Amino acid sequence: MDELNNKSFFHYSTFEDIFIIEDITFKNAVSTGIDFVKENYCGIELDMDTIQNIPSSAKTSSGINTIQARQYVTWCAQKLNCCYLHIAEAAPVLSHIKTDNKTGKLIAYLITDYIKARKAI
Repeated sequence: MDELNNKSFFHYSTFEDIFIIEDITFKNAVSTGIDFVKENYCGIELDMDTIQNIPSSAKTSSGINTIQARQYVTWCAQKLNCCYLHIAEAAPVLSHIKTDNKTGKLIAYLITDYIKARKAI
């Protein structure tokens, strides 16, 4: 992992670094990522599998919360040369559970957060 973390061409912070060990704060981790790519055009990627208890293709009980997801989208949209927002892996209707409307509502929040942050630039 140390060899992969060559700061000249690749950088990462793990969930454990941020939330378990707390070597870096969530805000600092996002800021570091933003600084790493801010000179180029890029997209914002958010996999719904990373958000706690949101119906997705691989629902998790250990992930970021919805506020952190919204902050991530907002901070990135404000500070990056964004070409797109990609919200992946949401699954509001799964065969074994009833339809969960909060997934669609969260996606709407994320899209409006992105639009508001880009408009404020």
